[in-house]
Parts: sequence; structure tokens; C-alpha cells
Amino acid sequence: MEYILSFLFCGFVCALAQFIYDKTKFTPGHITSLFVLIGIILEAFGIYSILIEYLPGGAGIPILNFGYLLANSVKKGVVENGIIGIFKNMFVPVSASLSIVLSTFTKDSIMPIICT
Repeated sequence: MEYILSFLFCGFVCALAQFIYDKTKFTPGHITSLFVLIGIILEAFGIYSILIEYLPGGAGIPILNFGYLLANSVKKGVVENGIIGIFKNMFVPVSASLSIVLSTFTKDSIMPIICT
């Protein structure tokens, strides 16, 4: 049952993104940023933590999860280190995904693709 609910959640997120793309003038970059912001807002109200608890396979995959990880790490950082924890802990949980994304778009890795 967990697989079915996770599949439905991811399908809902994808359908929502496609609907926004079709009905508005938003670009994929705008929609991605919007979904990160939605993930942050849902975590601020404690809703995304509930989704992670009941749908770990589905809620942990989409771009909403990136916003959740940022907001959750900021909350933990503030509790542990005060106001400096905002900057100290913000990118710790997402550092692996950030390094993969940033290494994909470096000059050395993208130039061989363009030049061939």
C-alpha cells in the first residue's frame, strides 16, 4: 500500500506541475522554484513532516523535498546554535544533491557535450 500511495503522491505533484505549466506562462525554472517554496511553507506549518512519515517513498523524491530539507535544517540549526545556525546548518542535508547539480553545470563537464 505504501508503494501505491507514494506513486499517487508523485503523480499528483507531476500533474500539478504540468497543469501549472500548461495554464500559466511559467517556465520550468519558475515551477521548480515554486515547488521548493511550497515545500518550505509546508514544512513551516508541519505538514510536510506528516507526508514524510506516511509517504516516505513518495514525499522524499519530488522537488518539494528539497524545500523541506532546507527548512528542516534551518529549524534544527536555530535550535542547536541560535541565529548563526541558520547559515551554519542550512546546506548540510542537501550538500550531496547540490554538489551533483553544480558539478553537472561546470564548464569542464558541459563543454565536451557542446563541442561534440
